[in-house]
Amino acid sequence: MYNPYANVSAGAQNFDWFRFDENGQMMTKTLPEFSQSYPNVEVQVREANSVDLEREIIARRLDFALIHGFAILDRQPSDNIEYQILSRDDFCIITKRGAPIGGKAVRMTGYPYPVLDPKYLENEPFILETPSHRMRVVTDEIFKRVNIAPRIVMETELFETTQRLAEAGYGVTVINERYIKEFIDVTNCDIYSIPKKYKPYWLICMIRHAKGYMPVASRELLKIIERVEAKKI
Repeated sequence: MYNPYANVSAGAQNFDWFRFDENGQMMTKTLPEFSQSYPNVEVQVREANSVDLEREIIARRLDFALIHGFAILDRQPSDNIEYQILSRDDFCIITKRGAPIGGKAVRMTGYPYPVLDPKYLENEPFILETPSHRMRVVTDEIFKRVNIAPRIVMETELFETTQRLAEAGYGVTVINERYIKEFIDVTNCDIYSIPKKYKPYWLICMIRHAKGYMPVASRELLKIIERVEAKKI
């Protein structure tokens, strides 16, 4: 991939465009280190959702991309895409501070928050992302494993909207731990872990074309990302 913004005469190299996950959370931990080691390589960052990034990889318009994946351990969605799991990100239940449903939660070893089985939420109002949103896809899979049909009172494109409405007591929502730690004031809501038997997580994955070539700059940046994201599945 050619970088039209690189100033070759000034020593910059015209390497690839790099894309990160749709909210760009990895950039602050990886790009500063990469730029210190390779100061003459200019990185232009472009962002898109996971589905669009997969399409770009299949079309060979990217060397690699970082996406949210689900059930990657059980299936290979495309023969044209090679997946590498970098880390796991668990989902949690968010409710209004002091909501009565919290009385069903219990403390358990190995969980960061009190554990609340979603089976107790079947009659609760839910605020969720739209069906095409990857976060919603994961949430729907959790509901299927729990064998409940949630009562959805609102759908939105933004997880921030689901969070704020849950905090206000409009309903219950489900959000991943990474977003909780980085965006949510935990003093405004109650947070509950979901039993592991329901596989309540998505995976942070690197994807590339199965038959594509990865330039040196891409490989070096990926090494940094792998180290930052390393977490036992």
